[in-house]
Amino acid sequence: MKRMIAILLSSSMILALAGCGRNDKKETKETKRTKDTLVTEESSVTKSESETESETETETDPPAGTVVGSRIVTPKDYPISDGFAISHTAKDLTIVESARIQVYGEPVEEDSRTTVKSILQSTVMISFSEKDKEDYEQVFYTIQAQNNQLEINYSNRYSELLSAFYDNLKSARPKDYRMLTDISIFRADSDYISYILEQDYDCEMSNSSIKTYNFATADGREITFDDIVTDKRGFADFFFDYVSNAGLSENDIEQAKEISMDMVDESENAAPIEFLLDYDGIYIFYSNPDHYPTMFKIPAVFAGAYMDESYFGNTPECYSLSADDYARIHWDLEDDGVLEEIYPEFETDEYGSVVGIDLVVDGLMRASVPDADLIEGETYAGMKLMKTKAGFIVFLSMALEESDCTNYIFRYAGSTGFEFEGTIIGNFTKDYHDPGNFQLTGRDEVLGTGLHTGYYSIGNSAIPERIDKSVDKNVIVVAAKDIACKSGAFDEDRNQTEDYTIPAGTALYVFNYNLEDGYLHATTINKDKEKNVPVTLEFSREGDKTFFNGEDQDDVFYGIRYAG
Repeated sequence: MKRMIAILLSSSMILALAGCGRNDKKETKETKRTKDTLVTEESSVTKSESETESETETETDPPAGTVVGSRIVTPKDYPISDGFAISHTAKDLTIVESARIQVYGEPVEEDSRTTVKSILQSTVMISFSEKDKEDYEQVFYTIQAQNNQLEINYSNRYSELLSAFYDNLKSARPKDYRMLTDISIFRADSDYISYILEQDYDCEMSNSSIKTYNFATADGREITFDDIVTDKRGFADFFFDYVSNAGLSENDIEQAKEISMDMVDESENAAPIEFLLDYDGIYIFYSNPDHYPTMFKIPAVFAGAYMDESYFGNTPECYSLSADDYARIHWDLEDDGVLEEIYPEFETDEYGSVVGIDLVVDGLMRASVPDADLIEGETYAGMKLMKTKAGFIVFLSMALEESDCTNYIFRYAGSTGFEFEGTIIGNFTKDYHDPGNFQLTGRDEVLGTGLHTGYYSIGNSAIPERIDKSVDKNVIVVAAKDIACKSGAFDEDRNQTEDYTIPAGTALYVFNYNLEDGYLHATTINKDKEKNVPVTLEFSREGDKTFFNGEDQDDVFYGIRYAG
């Protein structure tokens, strides 16, 4: 899963924050972007002495993509495309991701301790609601055929590796096997469906692949790069210019250069361009078996001369947008035909540590994170603009080393700007399109170090609400002793009612737990799948300790894995 997280965060983890204190007086610009040009009006606010001194020392404009003081610099004022228009006539698709899992594990003695080795196959697929199956029959059958082929491929691979897994259990160095797929949906509405599929046949980079899919929802037609980009030479040049000035790493820029060359390669062996559609732009992926994939976002408002803009701008009632590589979002907040530019500004201390955060609209500071809510030392990790039933909401994600992201939440208050609403902890590991149903992940040490996933929705409040009190976490352990628990059918509250004892030495696959109510769902895993038993265990947390039936988890289970 780390690779998928890296893919979706790579485009936003791009800014190195230079050390400089925030000035009380700033030069501000009232900026309005129209479809004809960029009009800038200077305000009468006086520049601070430190800003003036800085200009005197450099005597030139700052390098593109750098951070000057507390301001992230936009390298160029690209003209707004004439053909980019925003409308809201699309309808949401009610689609979800479902996983089909096969798993087996056994305890082994390794390095003078008991641990667990396992083989796991998890195939994630897209499922449609019954109504959407009828309304969009062709695209449903197209994606269903893909689902079926995935399941066949991975089930066959599981069978192939199962015998190797048994053989390795008898060797001096048994190994784990992981066969995984993962899907991230970027767009799913009555116009287009756009998603990325990652396949990993055995947790080896050489065995993994990234493939993007874009379909016209009405007829199931696959959208190609040539459909979107009408001038590949012009787009390739613009793409590299836009990306190379964004302050990215040398490796990212080199990858962008390779992509730009692939765009104009007309040979039979030309690499396909992996891309995804968003409402406000196009994502371009660099996918190479020798490298972790990288994602670049190109706003349609600037690239309209090279693209068919009819693919962009039409949204459902509620939707989500992500910032580009300059940490900026260009969108019409007032529904007046004029685009606003939204981005963060940071105050940093002499060590480059962030000690203040502002949200800026068109060059004017419109909201700040209160000092009491700010966690010093965080770095920028991404920004989302969600249109919800509560209006426009901005999530500004900030990362602290070895911690979950802090998401500072701002609600749009109309022409006066944004208001700070609060925070929520968690990581947007997938670029979810639907504010009514999205995921945040967090770290914990319930049965070992790992990520758990919670499901959230934004309704009439700006602060996300949990859809379900339980969270998903995938862990494989072995019972070190007999464990009293519950099994049997679930009652109306999703509780199991029959008493059951898990025998010592039984491997368990844990997939879900509820920290608030103190229960954990798992299934025993046996060579004969028909003998697997679903179980519910009660547990409690005291500080950083986890207890099952009053006993420390390290005394109840073998094979718990911790980071470090």
